[in-house]
Amino acid sequence: MTADVRRAVLVVIPAWITARVVALSCLGVTALAHGGHLPQAGSVHVAGSSGWWSWDAAWYRSLAEHGYAGSPPGGVRFFPLFPLLGRWLGFLLGGHDGLALILLANVFALAFGAAVVLLTQRELNRSTSAAAGWLTMLAPGAVVLAMAFAEPLSGLLGALFLLLVRGGGRAMWWAAPVGMLAGLTRPTGFLLAAVPVIEFLVVAARRKSWPSLLAAATGPLVGTAIFCAWTAHVYGDALAPYHAQTRTTLRGGIVANPIHALFVESSHKGLPVPLRVVVVVATIALVVLAWRVLPTSIAVWATLLALAALTSARLTSLPRYVSGDFPLFMALAAYVHGRRAVLTVAASTVLFALVAIAGFENWMIL
Repeated sequence: MTADVRRAVLVVIPAWITARVVALSCLGVTALAHGGHLPQAGSVHVAGSSGWWSWDAAWYRSLAEHGYAGSPPGGVRFFPLFPLLGRWLGFLLGGHDGLALILLANVFALAFGAAVVLLTQRELNRSTSAAAGWLTMLAPGAVVLAMAFAEPLSGLLGALFLLLVRGGGRAMWWAAPVGMLAGLTRPTGFLLAAVPVIEFLVVAARRKSWPSLLAAATGPLVGTAIFCAWTAHVYGDALAPYHAQTRTTLRGGIVANPIHALFVESSHKGLPVPLRVVVVVATIALVVLAWRVLPTSIAVWATLLALAALTSARLTSLPRYVSGDFPLFMALAAYVHGRRAVLTVAASTVLFALVAIAGFENWMIL
C-alpha cells in the first residue's frame, strides 16, 4: 500500500465510521418510534423490506438469493454485478447472501471514500481531499452507502475510472475493465464513456494516447451492452432495464420534463415541492462549481449524472442520486476551508440523518 493510498484510507475511516453510527442511530430512533418494530419501506416483501432492507436493498437481496426469474416483476431494472457478487460471497459464507451484500457494500463504501480522497488530492489539492471524503460519506442520501445498495460499488468504480483515465500512462488501459464493471453495476454506468472522449477532444496532449482512451471509452458501453444483450435474449427487449424505469411509479420515462416534476407532480413518497426546489437549485449550483474547479471531462460526467437525476417524472430518490454524483462534493470541498468545512460537514450530516429517517419511516423513497 503506497503512502498516498494509506493516507486516503486513514483520512476517510473517521467519516466512514461516523456515517454508520449516524445511520444506526437513525434506525434505532425509527424503531423506538414504532415500539421496537420497523415499518415496511418499499415494495419487495421477500427480504422484509424494512430497516436495513428498505427500498432497493430488498430488491438486491432478492436478486442475490433468487435471481431475476425468482424475484418480483420489475427486477430487471437493477443491474447484475452487485447481486452477483453478493451471491458469490454468500456461497462462501454458507448461503448468507444478505450478510454478504451488507459486508460488500460497506467495504466498497470505505474504498470509494478513499478513492475520492485520492482523486481530489490529484485534481485539486491535499488540503481539500479530506473535506471531499467527509462530504461524500455524509452527503444527504448517502445512508445507502451503509445499506445493500449498488451505490458504493458504483461510486468506487467511477472514482477508479477517473483516477485511471486522468492518470494516463499504461495504467489507463485498466480503465477499460473497470469501466466495463461500472456498466454492469448501474443504469448510468455507460455515462463514464464520456470522460475519455472529452479527454481526447479537449486535451491535445492526450490525443497520442488515443488507443487507450478508445479502450477506456468502450469499457462502460460494453458492460451495459452485455446486460442488455442478456435481457434481449431472456425478455426479448434489449432495453428492458431502461423500459422498466418508465413506469409512472418510477422514473416515468427515460427522460421526463423536469419542470412538471419540480412544480406539479405529487410529492407522494418524494420531497415536497419547496424541498425539491431547494435540492434542484443546490444541485445546479454544485454543477456550476464543478465546471469552475474540476477538469472538463469530470465536470461533463458530473453534469450528465445531475441531468439523469433531475429528469425523472417524480424526482423520487433525488437525494440518493445527487449524493452519488461525488465530483459535486469535490467541487464543494474546494470552496469550504477550516471552520466553514466543519460547518458544511455538520450541516450535511444533519441532512443525512433526516433523509435516513424519512427513508426508514417509509415517508420517502431512498
